[in-house]
Amino acid sequence: MTTNNKRIVVLGGGESGAGAAVLAKVKGMDVWLSDMGSIAPKYKELLNRYHIAWEEASKLTGAKLVFMSSDQVYNATPLPGLLKEEDVLQPVNIYGQHKLECEQRTGWNLPESVGLRLTWMYDLPDSHMKLNSNILVNLQKAYNEGNTINAAIHEYRGVTNVWDVVRNIEKAISLPGGIYNFGSGNTLNSYDLHLKAANLLELKEPEKWIIPDDERFYDEPRNLTMDCSLINEFGIHFPNSTEGMEEAINRPFRTN
Repeated sequence: MTTNNKRIVVLGGGESGAGAAVLAKVKGMDVWLSDMGSIAPKYKELLNRYHIAWEEASKLTGAKLVFMSSDQVYNATPLPGLLKEEDVLQPVNIYGQHKLECEQRTGWNLPESVGLRLTWMYDLPDSHMKLNSNILVNLQKAYNEGNTINAAIHEYRGVTNVWDVVRNIEKAISLPGGIYNFGSGNTLNSYDLHLKAANLLELKEPEKWIIPDDERFYDEPRNLTMDCSLINEFGIHFPNSTEGMEEAINRPFRTN
């Protein structure tokens, strides 16, 4: 059973699961129950009586859980170069710790599930879709507003076109259960990567407003770059970060 404030998800629709769901409902919580097999009629009746939402038969129908993890699980991993799924992890930030715990708990409960470690993703600044902060949007915004951007010299991380993730997600469903690096690799530090991206966007004189940050991560360089050779074995490929941005900018409507 997992909780988020007053919302509870109960995994398993047997006697204990149904009982826990009813108890939570009586205590005023928002409850949802999921069972990978089938739920006995008497427990369905119980759940319905208390107006508890439920689902069943994910295992019987062959459904598979594919969930999104993050390259942040590699935060503070003291290794240079592209990092592999089996490398020892010791994330120091809460987000990375929670993502790692999610991977572990899901693997214990649903070993056939597939977890995808994603990089920082981006879409084009002129996309008609809702945009969050990303490398291209941040650069375009800073340039338009006459602001500067500080980019760390001692940080290495990949960035991935969100549409490359979309194009590969169907193949991910067929992966064997496990955790996979899923995105674009990178060998440039964040400062050089930002300069490269600004030049690809044809933003003028990026060296004047992209500021090299030599202090951040000076004592412990941050490396989040991922080795994606494992997914390559299953026919899933991503361009490296620079190639991906160049492709996104020059061929925004490509379908392959």
